[in-house]
Amino acid sequence: MTLTETSKTVRRGIIGSIFIIILYYISIIIIIPLTKDFFAKMFPPKDPPTPIYGVLPALEFVKKEIKNDAPPTFKLDTKTGKLPDDNPKKMTVYKFQKPIPSFEKGESAVNTAKEFGFVDLDLITSLKESTYKWKNLLSGGTMEINTNTKEFIINVPIAGKGELFSRGMLSYAGVTKQATDLLKKIGRDQDPLYKEATNKISLGKIVNTRIQQIDNINDAQLARIDFFRKIDKYPILGPDPIKGLINFTVRKYNEKYPVYNYPFAEYHVWTIETQSNATYPIIPINDAWEILKNNKAVITNVTPKNEGNLNDYSPVRIESVFINNIYLAYYDSTSMQEYLQPIWVFDGTYTTSGTQGGTISFYYPAVSAEYIKLP
Repeated sequence: MTLTETSKTVRRGIIGSIFIIILYYISIIIIIPLTKDFFAKMFPPKDPPTPIYGVLPALEFVKKEIKNDAPPTFKLDTKTGKLPDDNPKKMTVYKFQKPIPSFEKGESAVNTAKEFGFVDLDLITSLKESTYKWKNLLSGGTMEINTNTKEFIINVPIAGKGELFSRGMLSYAGVTKQATDLLKKIGRDQDPLYKEATNKISLGKIVNTRIQQIDNINDAQLARIDFFRKIDKYPILGPDPIKGLINFTVRKYNEKYPVYNYPFAEYHVWTIETQSNATYPIIPINDAWEILKNNKAVITNVTPKNEGNLNDYSPVRIESVFINNIYLAYYDSTSMQEYLQPIWVFDGTYTTSGTQGGTISFYYPAVSAEYIKLP
């Protein structure tokens, strides 16, 4: 073969390769999507979604801030090295029930506060207010109860009070019983989904102004118990996936200084109408993964190694994220929502040079975007 013939053959090969590449991208971008759309219209699914609530309100996640100058990198680190492939194409959306007012709500709030060591003299608001507030002069602790929704928040400073929290007095069974008995006593054990709730207990000891998370219950001075409910087979998660919307930090019950029996507590419960015919299409997991990699998901938990949920979060720097668990859940909030909607949850670990890293979680709405109101 002459040099001229060789040159012509090479040119033909190059032109042929370019043609194949162009044809490939045209297929990916135009032909395949149009074909899928054609077949979807010609052969609609036998059990299509029933979005009877119409366009849904956008979910409002609580973002955990980080100290990054640039976004972290993402790597899939599941056991199979692949995205889960057994995901539904649609999920049920549920309505929340609006709280029912009670004529005894004020008296109920006062009685509830007494169970936590806050007495009438600690009340600093008028009984005409919808939210009652107490401040205990001895401890500086505060409690708030919304009389319309029965929500409450307790915060009692414990820095320098280590002598009031004895070591070795707690047990997992005892902490669970102490918390569940209290919920029953204050009339907050009626939610049917919480009757079958799971719980997680974290142990701690007081070190200066912080609570250090520990593993040995014999050294524990206090414990935090978080309650989580689920619907169908899916977990219901709050703004932070490791923090239950019912939670108590407890010491071994002691009638002396009762305000310290539950120095921290929160109760936010919205009753769900569990019967629903509304179903909505779900964003495919491949699309959700791309959204995460493009830094459009919301960081909802960052827990540095050897930390836990016993202290407030302080922003950290995150360089690399390794996602090891991806699943669907439902999003609950400390504020009243109209609908219980599904979300994609990405759990994993993170690394940062000069640190031990930790664990991290991300949320993203799972309902297809055409059914979500623009914020």
